[in-house]
Amino acid sequence: MPIEFSTLDPALATAAAKIAESRKGIQAHPPELLFHYTNAKGLLGIAGSSRLWATNYRFLNDSSEIAYGVSLLESVVSDRLAKSENDVVTEFLRRSLSSANAFDGMIDCFVACFCESNELLHQWRMYSSSGGGFAVGFQARMFNRRSRQDHIGQDCFLRKIVYDESNQRALLAEVVDLAIHHLAEGTKGPVARTIAIRRTSQTTPK
Repeated sequence: MPIEFSTLDPALATAAAKIAESRKGIQAHPPELLFHYTNAKGLLGIAGSSRLWATNYRFLNDSSEIAYGVSLLESVVSDRLAKSENDVVTEFLRRSLSSANAFDGMIDCFVACFCESNELLHQWRMYSSSGGGFAVGFQARMFNRRSRQDHIGQDCFLRKIVYDESNQRALLAEVVDLAIHHLAEGTKGPVARTIAIRRTSQTTPK
């Protein structure tokens, strides 16, 4: 069954674009050089292929990073769900809890990590335990030159990691609250409510 057009689409698309643009402000101007810590094997791989290979998120050194982000999102959503008085918003939040991990079967993600300093003791301890650690410097501006036209379906983002939990929650809450706002405003009538629930039921895995 085709999904009926909803007037929510343009509003949500605009909101998503605004949030994506605001995330760039977390670090609007990266330092000139970013350093990638690696061992001798990693350095030879980079030099030999002239490529920097990203790692699938499933195989990161710390596998709990994705689970941590999902748990924070679930916490924010659960808090809003407990306070929701709008049927459509409640349904949206309830279903969001069952699909909070967007990486699980919906999108794939590859990660490469960099540091602003080449003098981080804990990084040297991690990569030079066998006497062969390296901090390879890359010009940060080069990451923004990766052409989407040459890599169809692949988006490359350079973002600074946010470690403070209160800031992490605030960033997640901004996204959730904006979605709630548009759903609440756009589903006041019975017709709009039917469209919104139908859209949710057809796009969320059961």
